[in-house]
Amino acid sequence: MLAAGLYRQWLPERAAGNLNATVDNAGNPLPGVNIVPHTVNAVTDPAHIGLDPSVQQVLSSMPQPNNYTIGDGLKVAGFSWLAAEHEKQLDYTIRVDHTFNANHNVFVR
Repeated sequence: MLAAGLYRQWLPERAAGNLNATVDNAGNPLPGVNIVPHTVNAVTDPAHIGLDPSVQQVLSSMPQPNNYTIGDGLKVAGFSWLAAEHEKQLDYTIRVDHTFNANHNVFVR
């Protein structure tokens, strides 16, 4: 919704999973919660400029939230993912100890 220049508001806002939450785990408003969508109109944009196209492009490129237990669940939500690991990690550890005599020794790691 933010990518379209819209956001939702209800006070007090509580994330999903909390007592008296405003949204469920999918971000849907719970029954009995009156959500007021705010849109760009003559009151909020009296000059009729609208959302800057470059800002609109950045907002549209962002992924939609998928974790509504973070933030308030309405205007702020989380995005959780597992980052792919492409590194094949081959680590070797070698230790060499050598005693030359009772007073001299060396180790390399």
